[in-house]
Amino acid sequence: MRVADSGHVPIRFNHHRRPPRGTRPEGRHGIFIFLALPTIIAATLYETWKARGTFTEQDFLALALGMVISFLVAWAVIAAFLTYVQRHTLRAFAYYRIMLGVLVIVVAS
Repeated sequence: MRVADSGHVPIRFNHHRRPPRGTRPEGRHGIFIFLALPTIIAATLYETWKARGTFTEQDFLALALGMVISFLVAWAVIAAFLTYVQRHTLRAFAYYRIMLGVLVIVVAS
């Protein structure tokens, strides 16, 4: 039976395929980080707007300071992660996540 006759399209997916020449890991992974930022900012602004009546001026100052510190820490962590991805694979991270997932399932059941 030929593929055209069966109605199925063969799917070839090579997990070990090298990325296109000229692409860099931080370019591939970094885009997902930057795609999340508008959602995070919008959610923060929305929640702040909903609770605007419960904040005092001191609360807004504390919130602003916390946001600045969080931004700086997140920037450092993302930079370190992208540097790690340039030099290493994510295989160890995948094994860690799989083992953690199995542990959570075992503990939850």
